[in-house]
Amino acid sequence: MTAGLGTPYPKIDAVAAGAYPEIAVTWADGTEHRIDLGGFIADHPTLAHCAAPGVWASMRVGEWGWSAGWDDDSEIGADALWALGTAQEAARLRAWRKARGLTQAQAAKALGLGTRTVTLYEAGSQPIPKTVILARVGFDALHPV
Repeated sequence: MTAGLGTPYPKIDAVAAGAYPEIAVTWADGTEHRIDLGGFIADHPTLAHCAAPGVWASMRVGEWGWSAGWDDDSEIGADALWALGTAQEAARLRAWRKARGLTQAQAAKALGLGTRTVTLYEAGSQPIPKTVILARVGFDALHPV
């Protein structure tokens, strides 16, 4: 796993709580993830109280960017958030491609990428840059489903 200016550990630059259970994380290397924490919180009952509106809204970057958490000192490590974000973005790309009936090669061509790059993105092996997410939006605008 690489993130955060080429270091082997992801480092969080900013975090914002959206409507429960979503958060937006900006990483030190500029990568952005929209992360659904619903399943993670369900799997970790000690975090269930964080779903309360007053607590949820208090989400912040932890010390040195190695975690994100709430004012009550509950935290989720940056490595766990990176893994969740990368996997969820990969699933969104795969779902987008399949909903349009595209092969990986066709999706690659539509997004201005190589087929191998799409394969890596869909496998969660590489973070998906914002430009690719924006290219999907542009494709959808030109080719409504």
